[in-house]
Amino acid sequence: MFRLTLVALALLIQGGGAHRIVFTRGAVLFVGDGSGARSLRIYGTDPVWSSNGRMIAFEYGADIYVARGDGTGRHLLVRDAMHPAWASDGRIAYTSTRSGNLDVTVADANGRNPRRLTRGLGVDETPSWSPDGRRIVYTSQRWCSVRTLASCSTQIFVMDADGSQKRRLTSDWLSSVRPRYSADGRRLVWLNAYLDYPDYVLRSIPSSRYVVVVARASGAGAHAVTSDRVRAWAPTFSPSGTTILFSVDQRYPPWHLAVVGRSGGPIRIVTNGDRDDSGADWLR
Repeated sequence: MFRLTLVALALLIQGGGAHRIVFTRGAVLFVGDGSGARSLRIYGTDPVWSSNGRMIAFEYGADIYVARGDGTGRHLLVRDAMHPAWASDGRIAYTSTRSGNLDVTVADANGRNPRRLTRGLGVDETPSWSPDGRRIVYTSQRWCSVRTLASCSTQIFVMDADGSQKRRLTSDWLSSVRPRYSADGRRLVWLNAYLDYPDYVLRSIPSSRYVVVVARASGAGAHAVTSDRVRAWAPTFSPSGTTILFSVDQRYPPWHLAVVGRSGGPIRIVTNGDRDDSGADWLR
């Protein structure tokens, strides 16, 4: 039976109120807070909160759906898309697969008026908005002259919200993926591969092995906060920015949710069960 540990209860209650997390357990969406966790009774992966906490966007099949925070009102938002990310003003960014390529696209809150922000062969994916809505950080192969080469790793890029002023933040030999801003916009967290097996983007659990990296929003001061003794996935900041929530596989599946300080330290497992707990988002 699923439960949140006592450590999780203490961590999820901050500033006098409970901060909810949404995540996938097995193939079903769950919401957890200081009182425990409950199933939303809908299927999905990579769930994310809207800024007001009323809606959840998530992947289902090859499309993005949305539902209310209690799981009701589920409906299609965008076809041929994955990796949803809400802006503070309600706009939504996502990875479009419609053209047969992976490109960062922004649309209105209802999924209409899509605007493609990246172009060219190769990967541009997993967008995340800065809290002020002025920038988008994402994963890209833009630095490669021939992006389709197997040796072209993905790196972390940032651009203005209109798609201009693209620049690279990382220059690692192996891939860096899935960047996310802290609530104050001052820091980023992402994953850096230490064994670069193929990372098939349509999988919810990675085949590569990654460590969690924290840096300033400029990309400076990057440092790993987990070791290569564990496999990490899908990190996100706590509302206070002092803690990182992520999925971890210490030796064998299933995956569990865990937390670590933004400067590193011991990893604390906060869920247990016999199915994978993955893709969590922490409501700010």
